[in-house]
Amino acid sequence: MSFKPKFIPINTFPNVESKGIIIEKSSVEDLHLERIRKAHRDNYHLFFILEQGSGIFEVDFQQYTIISPSVIYIQPYQVHRGISFKDGYFTVILISDENLNAEYLDLLKKMAPADPLILETKLFDVLSDAIAVCIKMKDFERKLYLSILKNSCNALIGLIISEFLKNSVPTDSQTRSEVIVSNFKFLLDEKFAAEKNPKYYAVNSSDIDHPISIQSDQVISV
Repeated sequence: MSFKPKFIPINTFPNVESKGIIIEKSSVEDLHLERIRKAHRDNYHLFFILEQGSGIFEVDFQQYTIISPSVIYIQPYQVHRGISFKDGYFTVILISDENLNAEYLDLLKKMAPADPLILETKLFDVLSDAIAVCIKMKDFERKLYLSILKNSCNALIGLIISEFLKNSVPTDSQTRSEVIVSNFKFLLDEKFAAEKNPKYYAVNSSDIDHPISIQSDQVISV
């Protein structure tokens, strides 16, 4: 009997009218727990800011216990699920590539995957103020509404990214394999539509002196 791999569903952006940006405050009582406990992927960026309570998340099949205040970043197509929550109160930001600041999008691609981050009290207070502004902008419909909301949410996301970068491990401390994998993922995302020869990724993901061994006549397919 052949083994059939378990299918992991991909969630598309949940609200077409949102134009690719959603920011919401919520609580555990509002969650569809049975749904989020099942492993899934999203085709958008997800920022989960835990403001109160605690929980257990699984990201790329690795479990993390988080306590407030903290933030989790889930990149598009990353496998994840929420296992349990206790007295949770949180803010979620869902945003598409098109609505992210180009510099932020580049930084997110380079730093992902990222472990959950505990927020210092001072930064959490600033983030809370920024969240409040974004929520007000969401309900403040007028001309340039989408641009205003987009800029507000990008400012909030910029604060989050800066904290991740502050706490990240410097590149020169990473293992060679970690650097190669990170470079490979970045190149694949940027160049796959135009470049399907694996030799290109092998040469450009590693250094010139130690290229990855791979047959040049193979073609990457999905």
